[in-house]
Amino acid sequence: MNSTIVGPDESEKWQRYLSSCLDYDVFHTSEHLSVIEDTGEVPTLFVYGDGDEFIVYPFLKREIDQLEFLDEDDLDDAYYDIITSEYAGPLWTTSSMYTTEVLESFRDAFGTYCRENNIVAEFGRLQPFINSDCPMIDVLDATTSKD
Repeated sequence: MNSTIVGPDESEKWQRYLSSCLDYDVFHTSEHLSVIEDTGEVPTLFVYGDGDEFIVYPFLKREIDQLEFLDEDDLDDAYYDIITSEYAGPLWTTSSMYTTEVLESFRDAFGTYCRENNIVAEFGRLQPFINSDCPMIDVLDATTSKD
């Protein structure tokens, strides 16, 4: 399977991907992410799959050198973290995409993207009402909170 990135300047393409998913809400849209972005945050859609079967994951990419406790000379390269907007976790086009095997492959491809793009941390919230039977949490190295 292949992966691609859709940026904030490609809102029509972003919407076409979302419209193909089984379900989505406003928190997944480029328009919502563009409205809530702070200076230096870039709305990004990671797409993983082939043809009509794919997983999408919207997030905001933030450069961490803007953190108050870092001096501009502390980092040799640009490093980033990513956050989701509200409950905008991954979405998929067909139920065949949310098997443990496919999700592990998605996780690995996303991990490669993060390493290649100096993304060092992620804070994501999974949408509890969309595709709640998905085994996503089982394949992630994640901390969960039910409170």
